[in-house]
Amino acid sequence: MPSSVPPQGLVDWATSGTNQTKPTNSIQNDSGMVANIAPTDQGGRLNYILNKVAGWAKFLATTLAPYSFFNNWTVTTQGDVFTATNDVVAYHMRYDDLADRWYCSSIDLASGGNIRAFDSADGITWSPDSNILVSVDCNDESFTPIYSNGTKCMVLATEHSGPTPKVFVSTDNTTANLAAVTSPTWSSTTPAYVRDLLWDPDSSRWFMCGVNSALTTGYIYSSSDDGANWTLEYQSTGNLSSIATDGNGNGLAVHDDDAQTRYVTGGMTGTWAAGGTGPITANRNVNYSPSTGFFVIIGSGGEIQLVPESDLTSAPTDTDWETDMILHSPELTVFQSEAGGVGNAGDWWVLLRGGRIVTDTEHEDSWRLGYLGNSEMPAAAPASSHTTHGGGKGRFVFVLDELFFGTEDVLAYSDYFPNE
Repeated sequence: MPSSVPPQGLVDWATSGTNQTKPTNSIQNDSGMVANIAPTDQGGRLNYILNKVAGWAKFLATTLAPYSFFNNWTVTTQGDVFTATNDVVAYHMRYDDLADRWYCSSIDLASGGNIRAFDSADGITWSPDSNILVSVDCNDESFTPIYSNGTKCMVLATEHSGPTPKVFVSTDNTTANLAAVTSPTWSSTTPAYVRDLLWDPDSSRWFMCGVNSALTTGYIYSSSDDGANWTLEYQSTGNLSSIATDGNGNGLAVHDDDAQTRYVTGGMTGTWAAGGTGPITANRNVNYSPSTGFFVIIGSGGEIQLVPESDLTSAPTDTDWETDMILHSPELTVFQSEAGGVGNAGDWWVLLRGGRIVTDTEHEDSWRLGYLGNSEMPAAAPASSHTTHGGGKGRFVFVLDELFFGTEDVLAYSDYFPNE
C-alpha cells in the first residue's frame, strides 16, 4: 500500500480502549523500563503515552484521508469491466458495509441497453461479465444500485417492452445468484419505471422509488419480505428520480422535473411531505453524506445542492459548483469540478461541514470546501447521467473514460484509509 496511506489496522488500534489501557508489564520488560521508577508509575506513564499516540493517530488518519485519496490513484489496465462491446453509459458503484462487498450495476447504451450486475470482495477483481439481468431493453434511467440487507442483495430494473418493473433478489450477497421475483405485488399503482433503491436499517425494509409510464406520477414503495410485496409509502406529482436516507429514519427524495424536495423524519415509513424548493428543476440523484450531515443533490447539469440533515424542510442550497464525478463514503465526500460552475475543470475538492451562519431570512448549516489539487480524471459516466459512486473500507472505485485511455473505459481506484 502507498506510504501516504496509514498502516493497516492503525485506526482500529487507535480507537481501541483495550490498547489504550492494556497492562504494560511485557512492554516494560521488552523496553528495559526499570531503574528507579515504581511499576505503577511506569504503567501509568506508558498508558498516558499510548493514549496520546492513539488520539493523534486517529486525528491524522481522518484529516489526511482526502489528501491520501487525491495522491493515491491507481489506473488499472482493466478495460470495459462492466460492459461487453459498448462503453458504460451509466453505472452505480458502491461498497455495502452490511455485505462487506462491492457492487456495480451498469448499462452499456443510453437506450436499448443491457443491464448487468457485478460484485467484488475488494473493488478491483470483479465477478465475470455473465450476469445480464435485462437484455437490450433498458435505458440509463431505469435501473438501480445494488443493496444488501446483510444476507442477500437486491437490484431493480425496468423491461421497457412492458414497461415492466423487475425485482431481482439473490439467495446470498453475490450477484451470480440474482433471480427475478415471480409476480411481485404492489399495494397501489404498479410503477412502470424504477428509479432508485435502498435498504433502510432503521426500519429493516427495502425502499424503492419509481414513476408511471407517462413520467407524471412518482411512487415510493417499501418491502419487508425481500421484494415479494410492496407497500405504497408516498405518491407525488412528477418524475420522481432518487431517494436517500441517513439510516436514522430521515429521508429525502428528488424529482427530474421539479425543484421541490420530498422528505420524511422519524422513520422512513412515516408521513412524507413536500420540502423546500431549490434553484434546479431537473435533479438526478440524492445521496446522504455521513461525513458532513448533508443530503447532496446532483442536478442534470452536475449542479451540487445541499440540504442539511438537521432541517429537511429547508430549500436546497445551490453551491454554484458543478461536478462530473462525486464520491461519498463514511469518512469523506470528494468531487471533481467541471467547467461551467465556479470551479476549474479537473479541480478536486473535499466537502466539509462548517458551523452555523445566519442569512437575512433563515438559519442554515454552513459548508466549505478543501482544495486537493488539479488532476483531471475524466468520468466515463458523469454525475449528470444517473451515475452514483459510494465508497467504503478506505477505498473509492470508479470508471474513467476511453477518450483519455485508448479504446476502452478503464477501472481506477484510490485508497485513502486503512482497508483491511
